[in-house]
Amino acid sequence: MEEIEENPNAHILLGYEGEGFGDEYVEYEGNVQITDSPQLKKELWNSYMENRFDRPNDSNYIVLEIKPIQISLMKKTGIEPKVLEL
Repeated sequence: MEEIEENPNAHILLGYEGEGFGDEYVEYEGNVQITDSPQLKKELWNSYMENRFDRPNDSNYIVLEIKPIQISLMKKTGIEPKVLEL
């Protein structure tokens, strides 16, 4: 949480395998904030979380909200990415 408060910038890669260049993937850039909504925590809660947290209102269970700045669809090598700036 301290790192997010100091630097809220996020860069997320979805579908990138890391095996080299040329993969198709989505690149998501945005700003992160910690959301402390009890309703949202309860809505997102699932049985897999019971291995790490006691319940939806466990103080160690946090929800991150990412507000997008730019989303890019990265294609095969040699093809320009499609970029959506928000």
